[in-house]
Amino acid sequence: MYVRDRADSSDGDMTGRAEALAAHGAAAAGLHREELARLEVGLQARLGVQVRDLRLTALERGLILQGRARTYLARELAQQTLLETCDVPLVANWIEVS
Repeated sequence: MYVRDRADSSDGDMTGRAEALAAHGAAAAGLHREELARLEVGLQARLGVQVRDLRLTALERGLILQGRARTYLARELAQQTLLETCDVPLVANWIEVS
């Protein structure tokens, strides 16, 4: 778990803290940061333009799928593709349909 200390009291380096939390979650989920990046790239390649801004966030319990899709079918396709590609459980599908 991430604990804020005096060195973290400024909000200037939010990206670094987010990356550290993501790295911790990826490790807890059994993935290395490079594996998570490769999984994102492979998933985006299979989905093409159906899902934009695709991101995977690793938590201790599994992965969160994020991005934007034009249809609910594309959202479900992204979820099914991830489940077929990876053994890590999917915690949530937060792909926005617009």
